[in-house]
Amino acid sequence: MSTRLPIVFVRWLCFGIIVGLILLKAQSAFSQHAIEERLLEAQAEGSEQSELAELLNERRLKPLDLNLATAAQLSEFPTLDLQLARAIIDFRKRRGMFDSKEALLAVPGMDAEIFMSLAEFVTTTTIPGRRNALSELQFRSRISDKVTLDSTSEKIYNRLRFTLFESVEGGLLFEKDGDESRFDDLRLFYIQSRFKKNWVAIAGNFQFQAGQGLVFWGPYGFAKGAAATYPVRKKGKGLRRYMSVDENASLFGAGIEFRGHNGGVTLFASRNALDATPVSDKEVSVLSVTGLHRSESELARKDAVREGLLGARLTWSPLPALQIGATTFLSSYNKRITNPDMARKRYDFRGNKNFVFGFDWTFEKQGAEFFGEVARSRNGGLAVVAGTRLKTTPVRLAFLVRNYSKDFQNAHSFGFGERNGDTQNEIGYYAGLEYKISGKASLSAYYDIFSFPWRSFFEPLPLSGNDFFVQLEHNLNRNFYLTLRFRDKAKQSYEIIPGVSVQPNAPLTVKHRQQVRLQVDMRVSKQVTLRSRVEHTRIHYSGFPKVPVDSDETGFLLYQDLRVEPFPQLRITTRLSLFGTGSFESSVYQFEHDLPGMLTNRALFGHGSRWYLLLRYKVGDFGVVHVKYSSTFIDGATSTLQGTKIGVQIDIGI
Repeated sequence: MSTRLPIVFVRWLCFGIIVGLILLKAQSAFSQHAIEERLLEAQAEGSEQSELAELLNERRLKPLDLNLATAAQLSEFPTLDLQLARAIIDFRKRRGMFDSKEALLAVPGMDAEIFMSLAEFVTTTTIPGRRNALSELQFRSRISDKVTLDSTSEKIYNRLRFTLFESVEGGLLFEKDGDESRFDDLRLFYIQSRFKKNWVAIAGNFQFQAGQGLVFWGPYGFAKGAAATYPVRKKGKGLRRYMSVDENASLFGAGIEFRGHNGGVTLFASRNALDATPVSDKEVSVLSVTGLHRSESELARKDAVREGLLGARLTWSPLPALQIGATTFLSSYNKRITNPDMARKRYDFRGNKNFVFGFDWTFEKQGAEFFGEVARSRNGGLAVVAGTRLKTTPVRLAFLVRNYSKDFQNAHSFGFGERNGDTQNEIGYYAGLEYKISGKASLSAYYDIFSFPWRSFFEPLPLSGNDFFVQLEHNLNRNFYLTLRFRDKAKQSYEIIPGVSVQPNAPLTVKHRQQVRLQVDMRVSKQVTLRSRVEHTRIHYSGFPKVPVDSDETGFLLYQDLRVEPFPQLRITTRLSLFGTGSFESSVYQFEHDLPGMLTNRALFGHGSRWYLLLRYKVGDFGVVHVKYSSTFIDGATSTLQGTKIGVQIDIGI
């Protein structure tokens, strides 16, 4: 890519900022930072779903009624802890039904920032005490494909969900990836009933979340990011329907759950088919998580092993502020799992059966939260996590300690850590800070120290590292929002340094990945908003004798967003990005607006550009159509890394 192109883009970007400042008009305070971006930006590139993203998308289409919501439903929002959710319910009991969303501001503990994060996701009933509808039907259909002559098969997604009398709901999903032959390569369904007041029963595909994720959790969790204090504590939601596209992440069977004032009990059973590499009629070597069934080898892995599972959880609240929980499960496989890689996978699970048991606790009192969990697998491996979150008027703090032994074996855990979700072979100490400097400025930061006591898959010896992050956000005025970010991750490595001849007995190197970001969000008018971002990444090596300067790598990202709502039914979002990196190591990432239900945090590397256009059109009160058209160009890249794609999604609600 020529050097002139970035210069032209920078000039155009600066011109856009100046024009935006000139056109600024007095509007209500705003931030284009969506909750999804703050919490999910660190998710792996290519992830197509997230429970939080799905929840918020559903609440945008059907806001939660403040006059009917439970404390558990309210606490699902990331900015609401259980204490504030209970305060909302208590306020409603004392003062009566909410007549407007703004009445939330009178709830003790509620502030303007939390209210703004909730405003678009909640509503109030037109007639207090009366439900809006006895039944509901939702249908979603999505198709996406590369717009090239060599495209052989598109990606298709269809989902149907229904609700009857607010007590029974169900769903059915069919999905196929590109180049898979069957439109129903993935088939999921569930039916769930909330009978009486505190009972829930579910059958079909479901997941279970408990404690801090060491015994049982779903396939996804929050990673380190701009929300420095929120991700450290998990909110286990018990039995949950499963309607996502990770084919090996759900349970299949039935469960029942009771939640009372002083405790609860959950029982569930599952028998699910999993992808794995077959070795013989009685053995498989490695469980597969790709979910792709295109070639003969991939089809051979489909449903190669079955897991039977029995699980239970008990909770007890001896005090209103204290909850103690115990979770366990026993799983068995119809084929023996035998991982042959004893050098790199010495402590991974092998055999037919596993048993995991754990205790967890939470204590919340006057702005202080203490939480943790201890778990043990059948082979004796231990996992421990303990933390606290403290909240005062201007400051929020979070501290977390984790110790996942190298021999802890649990395919259903998802613990917080550097290798988010890989709850094995990690020790870490995390501290997070969120500070409200003033009514217009806020600071968030974290520092994480981590180590891997046993060798990892790619590294032959134990490693350690640290991760530092700081972000300043400032509302310069009602329509101008500035974000400045710096991150420095230093991690030991044995990898070959570009330009350096490494001997087999070479000492450790330390790879620093440094990131600097400047972002400006502007509201030009009620209908027009802009976002401009400049980001620089540097890969720097230290700890190796005489490392040449030219072994460093740098990367840059420049992009300009434009969002226009010419009338209430239509929203147009477009972005032009320019990027340049030395290799994949110095990749730059951008979290993109996408079709609802899809999560895209795209890695950009090489030298090139990316452009996309996302249209949202609301059809009356029952339907929404989304269309995304994107094009990526990379100098010298193969067609698998670049090209043009189009996706269309239709959501219908009756």
